[in-house]
Amino acid sequence: MKIITQPVVIIGLLAGLAIPALAEDNEQTVKWSDLPAAVQNTITANASGGKVGKIEVETENGATTYEAKVKSNDAKMEIEVAADGTLLETETKLDLDDVPAAVQSTITANANGGKVKKIEKEVEKGVTTYEAKVEASGDKETEIKVAADGTLISAKSEDEDDDKDGDHKDKDDNDKDGK
Repeated sequence: MKIITQPVVIIGLLAGLAIPALAEDNEQTVKWSDLPAAVQNTITANASGGKVGKIEVETENGATTYEAKVKSNDAKMEIEVAADGTLLETETKLDLDDVPAAVQSTITANANGGKVKKIEKEVEKGVTTYEAKVEASGDKETEIKVAADGTLISAKSEDEDDDKDGDHKDKDDNDKDGK
C-alpha cells in the first residue's frame, strides 16, 4: 500500500505546483467586437481620440480584465478595464518635457546624472503617479516614482539584467527611501 500512495502523493504535489503556473499565462488577444459594451465605452472615453490597437483579456482569481493598447499622434497608452466597464488603470508613455515641472525637477534630482530612458504616467483609482526609468553608469538602471505634486515616492536601483553579477540582491535592496 505504501508503494502505491507515494507516487500518487508526488503526482498530486507536482500537479498542484503546475496549476498556478498555468493560471498566470492566460492572456488572450480579442477583437473589439468581442468586448462587452461597457468595456468599449470606457476604452473609447479614455483613449483621447487615439486608435485602439491590440486588446487582451485576462482572467485572474476569477476577475476578468481587458487591456487595450492605444496610439494617438506620437503618444502610446494602455487602458485597463474591468469586465463591468470600471476603469482600473491608464498608463501613458511621455517625454520628460511633457510632465509637470515639479515632477521633472524630482526626476532630474534623483537621476544622479543618468539619462531618462522612459517615463510613464499612471492613473490608478484616481491617483496619478509618474514612473521614470533612468540609465545610470555601468549596467545600472534606476526606477524613480514620483507623485503628481513632485513628491518622491521611491527611487530604486537595479542591474539591467536583473542579477548578472550574481550577488543575489533583490532589486529593492538599493531603495533610497528604505522600503
